[in-house]
Amino acid sequence: MKENVWDRIANIYAKKKYYGKSLFEEEKRILEKLIKKDMKLILDAGCGTGRHVRFLSSKGFFVVGLDYSKNMILNAKKLMNGFYVIGDIRELPFKDSVFDVTICLGNTIGSIQDVESVLEKIIKEMKRVTKNILIIEFRSGGKREIKSIGKEEYEVKTWKMKEVKNVFSSFDLKFKIIKGKRLSNCYFFYVICNLKNKNNFNN
Repeated sequence: MKENVWDRIANIYAKKKYYGKSLFEEEKRILEKLIKKDMKLILDAGCGTGRHVRFLSSKGFFVVGLDYSKNMILNAKKLMNGFYVIGDIRELPFKDSVFDVTICLGNTIGSIQDVESVLEKIIKEMKRVTKNILIIEFRSGGKREIKSIGKEEYEVKTWKMKEVKNVFSSFDLKFKIIKGKRLSNCYFFYVICNLKNKNNFNN
């Protein structure tokens, strides 16, 4: 697997909390509300340096962290010894219905190259490996933005809620959208898919 921008920024990303404290607190509240105690096995798809892995592990869940970047995984292991896999969320290296819950948070989706052309495939893959709940986070906006960490620049696709709704509506599943609080120049929203009971959403 060739080096990518996330390999190059992994060390500085691990030291600096670029994801933002306010956003992380919001994510933690949503995870605590939606993930029940009997949902023991969780996949963090696009785990980065493992902040959600560490948080959910502290709550008693067994979490598998997966990321495309080797160096992100190495930094995650330094911060907490856990089960991590280098892999691609477009082709997850797991059997069907392995995980009780799959989460894909932060800018993971928006950071994938040409994500518009593969978003349906990504959703299908996450749905394939998940038994109960799928939680995917999107950054609002509807355009492409250039971000930087240190001297490295990377592109992030931001989303209009309507375009995300249209994609998920093409699947035979029950979903709802939770809109997060506005941050400095955007907000994040969360698509929650109930895979176990398509006709009920008591979460």
